Amino acid sequence: YMDSVNPEYWIARTINPELPNPVWIPPTVGPPALLTLYAGTFSYYFELPIIKILGFSTFSLRFAQGILGIILLTLVYKIICKATKKPIVGLITTLLLAIEPAFFFSYRTQFQVMLAGLIWLLASLILMYKKSSLRWSLPLLSAGLFYGFAVYTYFIYL
Repeated sequence: YMDSVNPEYWIARTINPELPNPVWIPPTVGPPALLTLYAGTFSYYFELPIIKILGFSTFSLRFAQGILGIILLTLVYKIICKATKKPIVGLITTLLLAIEPAFFFSYRTQFQVMLAGLIWLLASLILMYKKSSLRWSLPLLSAGLFYGFAVYTYFIYL
């Protein structure tokens, strides 16, 4: 199913441009800015060095996706701990999410737009709740920037 590994098709073409497999790549001049007509290239740029180092294989593809999954689970843990002030609740919630079939199998279909954007959204929420006595602060500014990255990754975060 091509949509489940869309950035990886593009990475294969980037690493080996002579490959004869047909692939639609949005027209671009210079580094790519859009993965599709409605999604950014965060997962493409995140996975490109990993796949270059490990070589193009199912393992390297799933390894890169697994790292994104671990980042997402870590952010969920931090948010739940902040909200409940109980690390055990954060741990149980994170473990339940990690084994939940919809989360696990979401990496098989368009994870690059749904879950990659969620990483930026959760990071934005964590930074939003940092206390500051200033009218504006670096964490708040970073939260806005990260939210912008979430929207860039996939428009549903608007």
